Amino acid sequence: MIEGWKYYNHAAIPATAPHENPNLEPINNGLIWLIEGAPILARWTSDWDCGHETNFWYCIKDTPFDITALKSKRRYEINKGNKNFIVREINPAEYGEELYRVASSAYKTYPASYRPNIQHDTFIEETLKWDFYKTYGAFLNEDGVLYGYACLLKRDSYIDFRNLKASPVSASRAEKPRKSGQFSPFMVQ
Repeated sequence: MIEGWKYYNHAAIPATAPHENPNLEPINNGLIWLIEGAPILARWTSDWDCGHETNFWYCIKDTPFDITALKSKRRYEINKGNKNFIVREINPAEYGEELYRVASSAYKTYPASYRPNIQHDTFIEETLKWDFYKTYGAFLNEDGVLYGYACLLKRDSYIDFRNLKASPVSASRAEKPRKSGQFSPFMVQ
């Protein structure tokens, strides 16, 4: 492992934000190629916010979020989520089983070729190491069950969105008994 660098998708990339200058010494002395995983290229950003268009870009929201600027359909979806869920900060060590359930349920919606195979015990052990994240859980108002989570890592000048998983609510609600006359597209008739 080389301080300040990580292996990702066959590339060595800096562990810094785009606006921070990475340590280029491993590039200059060739140690970058010794990162576990054997990268085939090294990529980093320089001249951040240079004032002219470049060939590489990042999507960064640097203005306040204004819900009124969104299209009505998107506002409706956000307001529906606010009505049906409560979001609060959680301690991942106390919610390991629930976090695993959400992650495994979310991964089931991935195409088979991209679906990771997570192991229950390994996942639970890893959640015990999430104490440096700010972890937020989304709980359904109806039953108080965790249906989504987000892990954020606060840095000096930005917040790094590390992980976001959501369980498909509609599929899980389909298993609940409904009042007679109620229709669900997920119910087997």
